[in-house]
Amino acid sequence: MICLFCDNLKTRTTNSRPRKDIPYTWRRHTCDNCGATFTTEESPSLAIEVKVMQDSGEQMPFSTSHLIHSIIASFAHDKQRGIIESEFLAMTIKQKLFSLKQYSFTTKEIAAITHETLTNYDKKAALQYAALHDLL
Repeated sequence: MICLFCDNLKTRTTNSRPRKDIPYTWRRHTCDNCGATFTTEESPSLAIEVKVMQDSGEQMPFSTSHLIHSIIASFAHDKQRGIIESEFLAMTIKQKLFSLKQYSFTTKEIAAITHETLTNYDKKAALQYAALHDLL
């Protein structure tokens, strides 16, 4: 891993914490040159492994940014909170998708999982999401 501070090509992993329940690893790195420490988070890319079947029948790669955008849109009642929490909520939804051990999802399946997650987190956001995605 290249040092984020001095661009040195040699850093050491000084701490690593894999999660048992999901494919995710947290790592602490230390630069051999400047001594800086920084953290990385490692998880599989759904864009490569998972396909989304559109309503038109076309298969598209999964898009985390599309998911985050739809979550932010559902927080019309609290835009700042939506911006702050959208990445965390998207990670939770991606973890749920991974746990199903599927390689393809329909947009309706992803919408249902997203709606369920939002319902447990913020009922107003869940209602707005349902309205935006024809789940009512």
